[in-house]
Amino acid sequence: ALASGNKNLAAIRIAQKNATLWVGRLAPGKTVKVPEASHVHLFVGKGSGTLAGAGDLSQGDAARLVRAGHPSWTAGPQGSEILIWQTQAD
Repeated sequence: ALASGNKNLAAIRIAQKNATLWVGRLAPGKTVKVPEASHVHLFVGKGSGTLAGAGDLSQGDAARLVRAGHPSWTAGPQGSEILIWQTQAD
């Protein structure tokens, strides 16, 4: 995690205790699991990929997930750079 309200989880501590920002750079075809949370916002900063249950996303696209479990993200043919905000409801 890049930033989080959980001091044991990230390099940068933020004042929101229930939020975590994950950053990933994935090689073409690489698959990762999106973290489970009450609310997740996935943003594609570069490249493209496929979010299970939502379909294909390209640079600049985003998806908001609500209690969606652990869907997978698979990077497209040029790879992808993604930002994922994970927040828990109080």
